[in-house]
Amino acid sequence: VTNTVYVDWALDCFAPQEHLQRRLEWLQINYISEVKPGGEVQMFAGGDGRVRYVRGVHAHNGMTAFEAALGWGEG
Repeated sequence: VTNTVYVDWALDCFAPQEHLQRRLEWLQINYISEVKPGGEVQMFAGGDGRVRYVRGVHAHNGMTAFEAALGWGEG
């Protein structure tokens, strides 16, 4: 998949209400292993406050595909 897909996946981990109340100030993504077309990725999100973290894991082997940190500011 292309690098913009990873951004979409990371942003999709957060409820629409969060997007309405806050704005994304910065984003860092570390690409660790390729996700090929048709590959399944499980998403895990956490953190609180201004910084949230997302990790995408290959569903078939549990290897990390990417990690992201997202910095949110007040809307």
